[in-house]
Amino acid sequence: MKGFKNVFCALIFCAAFEEIRQFCRMVHKTRAERRRLFASKFQQFNNLAIQNS
Repeated sequence: MKGFKNVFCALIFCAAFEEIRQFCRMVHKTRAERRRLFASKFQQFNNLAIQNS
């Protein structure tokens, strides 16, 4: 993939990106519900990132 040093770096990025996308996914929610839920999802993600650092 263009922009990555090798295929394995691209593979790791894509796997992590997919996990984050699924974590933040909000299907069948209204725009107002998404706006309200996004802050809590973002906080949960930050807590997970801090714990795994």
